[in-house]
Amino acid sequence: FYVVLSLSVITIFVTIARNTRSGNYETKTFIWGFSLFLLFGFYDIMGMYFRIVPWSQYIIPYGMFIFLLSMIYILGRRFAEIHDKLRLYSDDIEAKNAALKLAYQEVNESRDKLSEWNKDLEQTIQNRTASIRNLLDNAGQGFLTFGADLVVGSEFSSECRNIFGCSISGKTFPELVYPEDAEERNFLAVLLVKILNEQNEIQRN
Repeated sequence: FYVVLSLSVITIFVTIARNTRSGNYETKTFIWGFSLFLLFGFYDIMGMYFRIVPWSQYIIPYGMFIFLLSMIYILGRRFAEIHDKLRLYSDDIEAKNAALKLAYQEVNESRDKLSEWNKDLEQTIQNRTASIRNLLDNAGQGFLTFGADLVVGSEFSSECRNIFGCSISGKTFPELVYPEDAEERNFLAVLLVKILNEQNEIQRN
């Protein structure tokens, strides 16, 4: 019986030793801690019940203590790995947040520049328009514009008011030239539309 029991324990330890070669570090630590726990327990059994080895007190608590230390060590490594991963994730998130803040600042700076350029462009257009109007008003001649609908545009010289005796904005050019002669007004309208259409055809060709 003793021989069979001893061979069984030896077989268990040989199997455990072989398995530790293929496992990772935590697996090896667990196996060796558990093996020492079994070894101390086996020693207590051999000494207390079979009087094969010298025995005076239980040593299995020491084996349990070693096994618990191995478990604490494994858990500590796990917590350390998790902490390192969390720190890496935290650093990555902080780097991405910094990149987003930088991109947001660049967008705001670009928006401010566009707003400033837009204001400068509007001011330039206003200055050019004022210069043209000032030139037209001081030329002493009537200048106006109209499109294909023959309606006078909003840009015209002040002399036009003196020539036509009224505000000409929004009125048709034939209406200003012939305010009381409908026949001449219609004739002029047809003539101007024909001229504008011919000019458009020439430009397209």
